[in-house]
Amino acid sequence: MLKYVALCGLWGACKAKLLGAHRTPGSHFLGGFGLPELSEELEYRLLMERGVGRAMLGVTPTAARIATATLFGLAHPGLEIDAAVGGFVYSKAFDDHGLLGAVAAHVAHNAGVWLGSK
Repeated sequence: MLKYVALCGLWGACKAKLLGAHRTPGSHFLGGFGLPELSEELEYRLLMERGVGRAMLGVTPTAARIATATLFGLAHPGLEIDAAVGGFVYSKAFDDHGLLGAVAAHVAHNAGVWLGSK
């Protein structure tokens, strides 16, 4: 799990430094104590990817991961490609380490953006 946390935190910080990304402290991890990330991971990983994609529609795990990563990207401001990549990475973290791994990676990314934009 540590590799996902480190990778996502570094990715967020680089995105802030190189691309000017920013996040207000109350918008995610600081104000919500990880609850916004938890709700997104429950929605995208469990409900959409595992529930709708795999169980109801019967698509392959890879197809479900790509579809939900795309939806994750579309749901974020500016139709961010990197949000879709994030959705893909969080899904891999979920497969490897469960819900805690996905949430930890997501929180680390948001923290990296916030810290990198300081």
